[in-house]
Amino acid sequence: MTTDTPSGHEAEWRELDQWRKKIDSIDRELTALLGERLDCAEKISALKSMMGAEVLQPEREKEVLHNVLERAGSEKKSLTLANIYRCILEESRLFQHAWKNRAGNTPKD
Repeated sequence: MTTDTPSGHEAEWRELDQWRKKIDSIDRELTALLGERLDCAEKISALKSMMGAEVLQPEREKEVLHNVLERAGSEKKSLTLANIYRCILEESRLFQHAWKNRAGNTPKD
């Protein structure tokens, strides 16, 4: 919290600090969950490699987006979550390609 709080707004600054602490807590949870998601992506990459399947599977990505968006709660959140999850899916694909390259395989897509 900044020390330059305008007088008369101390309560608002305290509330702002509380919301920021809540976001910090959520970020810790998200980091753990996203790390777990990447662990799953690594396992999936290994299976896809053994099966000769490509990393990019558009139908699965559509399914993931659909699952997320039906739980969004509002149109505004839906648009933002769609953007966030497109980034997550892209990074997951890159992670899987990197795993395949480390494992001695070449990417197919």
